[in-house]
Amino acid sequence: TFSREKMADVASAANTLQERSRMLPPAETRYTVEPEYRGAHVDHFFNFFEGIRTGKPVVEDATFGLRAAAPALACNLSYFEDRIVRWNPESLKLA
Repeated sequence: TFSREKMADVASAANTLQERSRMLPPAETRYTVEPEYRGAHVDHFFNFFEGIRTGKPVVEDATFGLRAAAPALACNLSYFEDRIVRWNPESLKLA
């Protein structure tokens, strides 16, 4: 920890800094997309339903979803049960 003298030195040095210019936030932020774009959810569902209809593999299959969601769910389990939870990404199971 800092001694009282060191803390006083740091505080006095901060007071002697020159005033700096501040960056102002933009007055307005605009997000634009092509008029026919309906959102990522539409793309995701289209891909999923197309895979069901045609039998083609989907981009994000069940394993992809489990790999994405399981670590977050393991964090919640660890938090709520107040214990360490270990996740094995190769076997896709709690260790």
